[in-house]
Amino acid sequence: MEINECKEAALYAYWILKLRPFVITDKKYKNNSDACNINESFAIHFIGLFLESTGRIKRTGNIKDSYLKFLEYSFRFRNFSIDSFIVLIESITTETLEKEYPNLFDQP
Repeated sequence: MEINECKEAALYAYWILKLRPFVITDKKYKNNSDACNINESFAIHFIGLFLESTGRIKRTGNIKDSYLKFLEYSFRFRNFSIDSFIVLIESITTETLEKEYPNLFDQP
């Protein structure tokens, strides 16, 4: 049985988030939020490269940072099942990335 390539990419990203294989051990980056989110950032980059290489999204200059921040937060603090993760990855389109989302992280 052959696996759908979108499902395969979703599974790779899912296990990157679950196993957290990348760790920055340098003490000067210990409290740096970018260093803490390295696995989430890598998974988002991997998903983006996959979606772009298969033609599901097109690279434009209009990609908003708000959706990527939302994904990073969700990957770090929420728990996804494998099936819901696959559905999430399959639902990402160019329009999804270009839409402006409210900033949920600055609210009290």
